[in-house]
Amino acid sequence: MKIRKATEKDAIGIAQVHYKSWLTTYNGIMPDDYLANLSYEKRESMWSKSLSDKSFKSIVFVLEDDNGNIVGMCSAGKSENSESTSDGEIFGIYLLEPFQRKGFGKQLFMQVCIALNQEGFKTLKLGVLKANPSTAFYEKLGGRISKEKDVEIGGKQLTMLTYLWKDIKTLT
Repeated sequence: MKIRKATEKDAIGIAQVHYKSWLTTYNGIMPDDYLANLSYEKRESMWSKSLSDKSFKSIVFVLEDDNGNIVGMCSAGKSENSESTSDGEIFGIYLLEPFQRKGFGKQLFMQVCIALNQEGFKTLKLGVLKANPSTAFYEKLGGRISKEKDVEIGGKQLTMLTYLWKDIKTLT
């Protein structure tokens, strides 16, 4: 297994992980018709555009298996809802189901936190649905719930949790 920074050429692999992870993780949490309407093509287009855009500021790392296939990804950067330039945010961390609960997610998460710290970020936050089984993962890494917010996705009421790490250095 190998963790490395993403390149333009990784858009297809990242899109596959992003799309497939949503289908498996949110099955039974989000409405079936919402998941059925997700589009791999839209994710591939988004990642292709983002990774080829020279002004794209996010940090993106991928996890490769021993055959060089992308099986996980994590993206992060300046918190979207913060005026402070020192507040970082994990925008998404996704692993294909066979690679979950084996320590790879933690390694990927930590690598992104090191990169965020090197970029000068001091705090870290992450939003996740309360019903997502990965909430225990974030709590084990020291994340504390700082906010709960009701959201509607596909006509279903869900609760979004915001996890906060007040000092990103504790993760590096």
